Amino acid sequence: MQDIDEMIDFFLYEKGEYIKINGVDQIGIIMDAVDKLTYYDDKIIRCKCQIKTGDIVEYNNLKYIIISQIDKEENSFKARIRKCSYRIAFNWSGNIKWFDCIEESKVFDVSTGTYISVASGNIYITVQYNADTRNIAL
Repeated sequence: MQDIDEMIDFFLYEKGEYIKINGVDQIGIIMDAVDKLTYYDDKIIRCKCQIKTGDIVEYNNLKYIIISQIDKEENSFKARIRKCSYRIAFNWSGNIKWFDCIEESKVFDVSTGTYISVASGNIYITVQYNADTRNIAL
């Protein structure tokens, strides 16, 4: 039995969709991540272009961040992506820049169906690591 990497060109041609990775048009296959139930809208991306953790993927008019390590096959790349839940603005001396991010102020426990609280007043965000976000100071 052949694996998907050996037939990636066929699958991209037949089932691939136009997406953007860091603003550049690409073709990729996006599938729901079904390994476990989670609170997040995680998906799996497979494409031929090089991707890395933190890249922004635009799919179905939504933005996702690559959150996993990259599985590099011989002919393709595979990773887990998570839907950006918010846009956040940072102000550098009057220069405001907006960033897509994943906000994590509470955690949902699927096995018990309850929320686990984190420290009051704290929010945790995940943003793309680039020249702009490196200038963010706590």
